Amino acid sequence: MSWRGLIQSFATVIHVPWCGEREVTSGDRTWRLRCRPREHGWYSFTCDERDALTHADCEPFPGKLLYGRDVGYVVGDRFVPDVPRPGRDARGERVNLLPPDSERDHFDRVRVGRHCEGGPLVYSGPDFPLGPEDAARRCLDDGGDLLAEEGVTPGLYAAFRLEQDQRQAAARARQLAQERAEAERRQEEARRLMGDAQGRRELAGADFDAACAAALRVGGAEFLETRLTGRDMAVRFRLPDLGRRFECVVDRRTLSVVEAGVCLTDEETGERGDHLFTLESLPGVIREAHRLGVLVVFRHV
Repeated sequence: MSWRGLIQSFATVIHVPWCGEREVTSGDRTWRLRCRPREHGWYSFTCDERDALTHADCEPFPGKLLYGRDVGYVVGDRFVPDVPRPGRDARGERVNLLPPDSERDHFDRVRVGRHCEGGPLVYSGPDFPLGPEDAARRCLDDGGDLLAEEGVTPGLYAAFRLEQDQRQAAARARQLAQERAEAERRQEEARRLMGDAQGRRELAGADFDAACAAALRVGGAEFLETRLTGRDMAVRFRLPDLGRRFECVVDRRTLSVVEAGVCLTDEETGERGDHLFTLESLPGVIREAHRLGVLVVFRHV
């Protein structure tokens, strides 16, 4: 007999649900998985002394769920027993291998269990309704008071509250997603506006600091902060190559320099040249004055 035939002659076949574990267990025995199934489900595993060697799809075996059997409701993929146990996670325990949502309705009662002690909770099948489940569905849709209905059990009310919490959490998640999308849209619009001089002027009306930072980057300067001074804005910035901070005053709408903070007076005519520059060009003017050794700073930071 070949070694393959010898192994097969001593092989054990087990029928168990698999929910992502690295091992499979049946009764008091455990085997290591040599080849993991592609998705969760019920499988027939062919095992030798230590390893589960092969697997094949099989029909569910509810009778294999011998541990932790219970009846209750499923909310999303969480199980709420008919009699909630104090101290357990209010969100319920995850149930594996649920049928498609199209085959279940809100507050349908189900049976669950485990195929081994400590194993994952697995769907076993539907169970008979107790009566008030239709009222719970109606209250969920209409916002009614479930406690005012007759025959409501603790398990049904706990499932109802969990369903409400999950819906509120989903609504908050959708709102946050919409807010993030809107923020990303605004950032993209800001990036577009910062790409040219006219765009930076448009941006100044919505986000003055961002517009200043974009304008100063054009001149190789680092934006620090702004403060209101009369009708205009004082802008503080750093020139990393000079290792110094400066402050100027600019028009809030046009980013034109109102007061440069450094001497820009024509020595021949005595005319001040502050208004000839913008926030983009001012850093270059300061560098040139520094290079020529004629930089005079009026606004000290």
